[in-house]
Amino acid sequence: MSDGQQLAATGAGGLTIAGVTIYIGLWILAAAAGVVLVGVVLTRWRFRRHRSVGEV
Repeated sequence: MSDGQQLAATGAGGLTIAGVTIYIGLWILAAAAGVVLVGVVLTRWRFRRHRSVGEV
């Protein structure tokens, strides 16, 4: 290549970064949902064992 020419930009780098970000984001979202679910289950089964849903 001469005269300051360059290859066409394909955007593959941006797509790779976006794909990795989405994959990591979904993994973290699933982990957070699991933590919330465990908290709800533990609260219901441990701390409110002998109470009905409407009791305080």
